[in-house]
Amino acid sequence: MTCIVEGFKTKKDLKERVKCFMPLVDPRLDFYISNPSPFPAGTYEYAGMASSLPVGKKVIVTNHPKRSWFAQIERTAAGFKVT
Repeated sequence: MTCIVEGFKTKKDLKERVKCFMPLVDPRLDFYISNPSPFPAGTYEYAGMASSLPVGKKVIVTNHPKRSWFAQIERTAAGFKVT
């Protein structure tokens, strides 16, 4: 299931925030990823702060309630990647 991030009007806004987030995780720029599913998190699901995303984890996110864009956030050893 797709997770939700709030406060981003576009995928570009999300990419800009994540770019500013690195190379050091800035707590002022951290954001919450919520999992609306009532079931435990699956492969592409996560609930928690973006900074706590485990290395190697990929999460598919969208804006709520419009769902006008989707993005995949991946935590790598070098930082974060948004596609």
